[in-house]
Amino acid sequence: MVSKTLPATATPPLGAPAKYTDFKTNAYIIGFSSSLYMVLLITPMITTKLVEQYSLSASAVGTLLFIEIGAFSFATIPSYFWLRRVNLTRATWIFGTTAVVGNVLSGLVGSYELLIVFRVVAALAAGSVTVIILTMARKTNNPSRSYALFLASQLGMAAIFLAAYPVLFENRSVSAIYYALALLALVCLPLAGLIDPNAYKREAAAEKAERSPVSARTSKRLDLTGAMGLATILLFYISLSGVWAFMAEIGAASQVDMTSISLGLSAATITGIVAALAATALGEHRRSNLLVLVSYVGLAGSMALLFGTISAAQFIIAAALFKFTYTFICPYIVASVAQRDTRGYLTGTINLVAAGGFSLGPLFGGFIISWSGHYVVLLTVSIILMLTSMLLAYKVQRIPTQPEGLVTEQV
Repeated sequence: MVSKTLPATATPPLGAPAKYTDFKTNAYIIGFSSSLYMVLLITPMITTKLVEQYSLSASAVGTLLFIEIGAFSFATIPSYFWLRRVNLTRATWIFGTTAVVGNVLSGLVGSYELLIVFRVVAALAAGSVTVIILTMARKTNNPSRSYALFLASQLGMAAIFLAAYPVLFENRSVSAIYYALALLALVCLPLAGLIDPNAYKREAAAEKAERSPVSARTSKRLDLTGAMGLATILLFYISLSGVWAFMAEIGAASQVDMTSISLGLSAATITGIVAALAATALGEHRRSNLLVLVSYVGLAGSMALLFGTISAAQFIIAAALFKFTYTFICPYIVASVAQRDTRGYLTGTINLVAAGGFSLGPLFGGFIISWSGHYVVLLTVSIILMLTSMLLAYKVQRIPTQPEGLVTEQV
């Protein structure tokens, strides 16, 4: 048996069949991201309708959303078992169809208890497809671009929903929103055939066939790097969601009028889309690491702009800069973790960590505000967490994906 070495960037010997191109994988990512992530991005629309239709209290609505987001995140855990054992195209059909059914039944039910049940069903299915999305993005030649498309498609569809809300949904029940989500998922189901169905089954077989001492040492080092990467993402999402959840309240505390607050949040939506498109266009760039670090500083700076008594213009600038920088950073830090994932499980865990951080941020933020009575402590803690995330991201980016710089192939 002859051993030879290949550069780490060489195409793996057990790569995907030629017909499964990056273009097709990205089309899959765009379609399912734009259809299955909507509930997380249009919660204000849904919250208002739920209160009107079911006469729910704020705590009841909060409980429903917490359970739904929790189910979406929990879908990651079963994926540790099935991801490397199933046909991913068939799994997408099954989970996608389940999401369609869950959304339709959510629109048909008339009780709060049944609504919770069917929202959990839809969320588990959507979360499972999201695991496939994240892990397949890792396998493209330009993961940063794929993750940017993942974000841009969500933000673009959310903007369409928000723009269409006054015309299509304002005078209808929450069922209309759930039916629209079901239709979107149904239209995207044929995209399931665009991905390599056996990508992770083939990877698992290759690992079982050969476990060299070099790969074992590499795996241990990458496990530590992966843990640092997940900590980067967790702190990032706790920090940003803790501030974003109370952004309007921070403005109102400085007597900024609601018109200016709405303008600032609208501007933030636009800059978020621009940032996602910019990250998509740049993809893996020789100055990506520098751009990410600059964006981190800009994100911390946008939080610093909210200290003290702020003007309407200051609020608008802070909100727009906040959304632009965090949306630009996200695909790069996710890609940096995914590129150091040797088995696919780490990438799937990003879904759990990101959603968990997004839930914990407002929870911690609320406690801090209640304890301190103002927003200074919240902003200070959030800036510290964001700068810690920046340092971890810098450390992760400095560690090569393969310590030896080579991949061993046995011929």
